Order: sequence, then C-alpha cells, then structure tokens
Amino acid sequence: MPDPSYYLGIWGGDLLGKEKGPLEYEVTSGNPNFTALFVPLSSDQYTVIALANNGGHVEVEPKSNRYDAGQSITIKAVPAPTYSFVRWTGDMESTENPLETVADANKTVTAVFSRNIIAPVTLTINAENGEVNKTPDDILYEKGTTVELLARPKSGYVFIGWSGDLDGDVNRKSLLLDGDKAVTANFKARYQLVKETRGSGSVLTLSSSNTFVEGAEVILTASPSKGFGFVGWSGDLESSEQQAKLMMDGNKRVIVHFTKLGSLNTLIRGGGTISKSPDKESYLPGEEVTITAKADDGFEFAGWTGQVEENRQEITIKFGAATSLAANFKDIQTPVVTIATPSSQERADRGFNLSGSVADNGSIKTLAWLWKGQEMGELRLVDGKFELKDRKLVGGANDITVIATDRSGNEGKATVVPTWKPKRTIQLADSTGVIEGRRVDVPIE
Repeated sequence: MPDPSYYLGIWGGDLLGKEKGPLEYEVTSGNPNFTALFVPLSSDQYTVIALANNGGHVEVEPKSNRYDAGQSITIKAVPAPTYSFVRWTGDMESTENPLETVADANKTVTAVFSRNIIAPVTLTINAENGEVNKTPDDILYEKGTTVELLARPKSGYVFIGWSGDLDGDVNRKSLLLDGDKAVTANFKARYQLVKETRGSGSVLTLSSSNTFVEGAEVILTASPSKGFGFVGWSGDLESSEQQAKLMMDGNKRVIVHFTKLGSLNTLIRGGGTISKSPDKESYLPGEEVTITAKADDGFEFAGWTGQVEENRQEITIKFGAATSLAANFKDIQTPVVTIATPSSQERADRGFNLSGSVADNGSIKTLAWLWKGQEMGELRLVDGKFELKDRKLVGGANDITVIATDRSGNEGKATVVPTWKPKRTIQLADSTGVIEGRRVDVPIE
C-alpha cells in the first residue's frame, strides 16, 4: 500500500511486468522476491485502491494507479460462484454495485462477499476489552458449520472465559453452529501489586506473580526477620493484622512496617510472683503489656519501682516508655519462736540448756534472750535452731524469753518459766544481826 502522496509505479522482482495495483500471485518456488516502486503523486492527483475479500474480485474503470482530480471512476464487485456481494467498506460505506466515485482524495475500498447459504444461521460475538477472531470469518453461515474462535485480550486485560452459547476458560474453542448462536468473550483487567517494606522483613503471597485479575482477593502475610516484629500495613491496606486480605480492584501499593523487638526486664524483691499479658520474650515499641503482682503467704505487695512508680497490683504499661521495673513485697509474718528446753515446770535440777528453733518466711536479723527481765545478749541461730548450754537457774521462778526479729522488723517471741525448788533447805534461826524477823531458806547442794 502506498503512503499518502505516493502511488504504485511498477512491480519488480518476480512481479516484474504484472499489472499495476493490487494483484494475486501464486507462489510456486521458495523465497519469492517482490519489489514495489512507489512514485510521488502530482498535487492534482489521487489514488483510488479497490480490494476484495474472499469470495470475489473487483473491476475498476478506468483502471489506473493514479487519477486526476475530479476524474470519475466506476468500481464493480464481481462475486465468485456460490458467493454474493454484501457491501463496500473502507473510505466508502455502501451497498451499491457498481460503486460510482470521484477522485477528490486518496481512497481505499474493500468489497465484502458472503457465501450463498441455503440454511443460514448467525453467530453474534460480544467482546469488551478484547477481540475474537473467527475462522471462517463470515456474516452468515451454513447450518452445521463449525467455527473456530480465538479470544485476544487488549493490553492490560486477561481472558477469563466464555459465556452465552459457549463455556470454558480456554481462549481457543470450536463452536458448532446448529442454529443462531451468541457468544460473549469475557475479559478482566490485570492489576499490579507493589509491595514495599519498612524495617527488616518480607511480604508473602500464595502467588509468585505481582499481577492479579480484577476482583481477585490476595492474602498478604507479613514475615519479620529475626529480632524484628510486625507493626502494621499502610498504603492501600490499612490493617494491624499480620495476615490481611486485599481486594484487587485497581493497581495497589502496600507497605509493611517492621521494627526491632525489645525485652521487658522484671525484678522481684521479697516473696511474690509477677505475671505478664501477653507473656512473651520480646515486645514491640508501644505494645501494651498488663503486669500483675501476687504476694506469697506472709507477704503483702508494697508497690512498683524502677521506671514505673505505682502502688496498684495490676498495671498496664506501654513497652518502650518502660522496659524495666521491680515488684516489691513486704514481709508481714512474725517469726515463730519455739523453746524446746527448759520447759515451764518446777524442777529440782538447777542446770539447764536453752535450746529451740525459729521459723520465718524471710531471714532473721537478731535473736536475743531475757532472763527475769534482764537482757542476756544474742543467741546464735544455725539452720533455724539455737542452743545455749550450761546455764543455772536461780531459786524460784525463772522467766526466760527468746525474741526473734526479722529483716522487715517483725518480732516474734516465746517465754518459758521454769521454777527451781531445791530438794532440801536449811532453816536458820532468827538473827537480828542478819535478818530480823524472817526465815531464810538455804539450799543444800
């Protein structure tokens, strides 16, 4: 076909000497050589090119490769046997045959023919965002004809299946025309998914492709690297769920955010326990953590210290603002003192050992004893027991008290009152020089 302002001057190569203009050539040898020489048109000349599809040919009168402006031209469509002329297409749309025209512009027309059909049926094709090629490509078909259909999407779209009188999702299919048929080729847009990361990690999808059909639901999973935690999604996906769904109704861009994890350091002072919710080894900055303190028996919660100053047993903190804290428990249980010897009995034996035990939920700071109200010093406590040997009672009641004080200041004590009564006594006569008017019992050892 010549470009505008040119006409076909002559054929060369294997077509040398052939008629100027469109022609049919039967290839009888390999590697045919065709050459077309195009010549510039004069300013008052035009080309009128007549073509024919399958089923006939065209005749032009006068036949020329160029025409003077205003020159009249007659174009006749001649159908082949068993075919009929249907219409003209191209620069002139008409059903007249022959077609009369004037050379007032460069023109190209095509004669359309159809097979003469005894039992005609129609095939209606619907295709939006794509096209369907059919073989044979006719307007009317003989009933019983098989037509091959090929669906081709336009750029940015994908074929998803047939509907109407044809089903399936293969883009090339055959259809038997046993009656009038209507077929729709369905296409959907294909959209791009761009995935970006902030921090250290990746985005996982079930498909390795980053393009998805319109309406597809994509499952995205955030996978943080070691030592990092998932924070959330942004862009075209707003979610705090680590696995989220995204509807592909357009081109999408999602950003996943990761940040470094940190540990929450806790310390227990005294007798008690700490529980955390959620209970994890590491936390995200800004993550809320509920911490509860529970005192053991004999203790009470005294408050939090460290980066948190609070007296409530259950507190909620934001990790990062606080990364370490201590739970303090106060010992409220008094030590339990037990005196094994001597016992609170009357006895004739003067000698005794002071022994016993001390039990406490903490540690004992001091252990002292009193004898008849007089401080006698400290006792040594070994593995919760004490013993002081070779002591002597005095006559009468001997009040002995052991007092234990723990490191929280709690005091526990026990008292025994052994009484020493000698087996024999000496009664002295009254001696005014010594004791006037009284009796004195003198023990005999």
